[in-house]
Amino acid sequence: MYYKPWADFKDRLFPIIQKTQSRNDHQFADEIDDALRTERAFLFLVKDGFAVLLPKRRDGLPWLNVMFAFSWGGNAIDRYQSEVELKARQMGARGVELYTAVEGLEQALLDNGYVKTTGEARIQHWEKIL
Repeated sequence: MYYKPWADFKDRLFPIIQKTQSRNDHQFADEIDDALRTERAFLFLVKDGFAVLLPKRRDGLPWLNVMFAFSWGGNAIDRYQSEVELKARQMGARGVELYTAVEGLEQALLDNGYVKTTGEARIQHWEKIL
C-alpha cells in the first residue's frame, strides 16, 4: 500500500467512487474528493485497487477512517485489512473506523474484528480498536 497524489489519479478513480455512490445510494463522493484535494485524506494504491484514508481525532484520540476502499479482485477487507491497520499503527491510531451502506460487508467486517456501533441504521458505522 503506497501513497500517491490524488491529482494524478482523480480522472481514473473518481468515476469508480461516483459509480459506487450511485449503486449504494450513499452520498460520499464529493466529501472524499474534497478531503483528498485539501490533503486531509490520502490516496493509497494497492496491487489491484485503492483506499482513501482519513486521519482524524475522536475524543482527543487519533483514529484512522477508511473513507473508501476498492479492489478489482474483490474481498478488499480481507486482502488489505492488515495494511490498513499498519498505517493506523504508524500514526498512533487508537483504532480504524468506516461507514458503509453495504450490508454484504458485515461478515467480512466481523471476521476482521470490527464491531458495528450504529445498530440498524442504513448507513452503518463500524470500528476496530487496535
